[in-house]
Amino acid sequence: MSIDLFKRVYVCIKPYLFMIFLQASYGLNGLVIKCALNKGLNHYTFSVYRNAFATLFIGPFAFFLERKLRPKMTISIFLKIMLLGLLGYVFGIVVSLKRMEEKRKHNERIT
Repeated sequence: MSIDLFKRVYVCIKPYLFMIFLQASYGLNGLVIKCALNKGLNHYTFSVYRNAFATLFIGPFAFFLERKLRPKMTISIFLKIMLLGLLGYVFGIVVSLKRMEEKRKHNERIT
C-alpha cells in the first residue's frame, strides 16, 4: 500500500473521525457536569472553570495557527466578541446547568 492511498483515505474519513471525537467529548462533558453538580459544585463556578480550561486549551492553537491569517484585533472587535460570547454561549451554559441542578433537586425530593 502506498502513502498516497493512506492520504486519500484519511481525507475521506477525516470529517467522520472529527464528528466521532466531538460526540465522545460531548458525552464525557455531560458525565463530568453531572458528577460535579451531584458533588455540590455551584453551576456558576463550574461554568467559569469550564470556560477557563477551554481558553487555556484552545487559545494556543488559535494564536499559533491563525496568527498570520486574520486581520489585527482591535479593541472594538475584541469587545464585540466578548459581549457575544457572554450573552450567547456562557448564558446558555449557565441556564442549562441551572436546569440540571433543579432537576437533581426535584429528583431528590421525590425519592
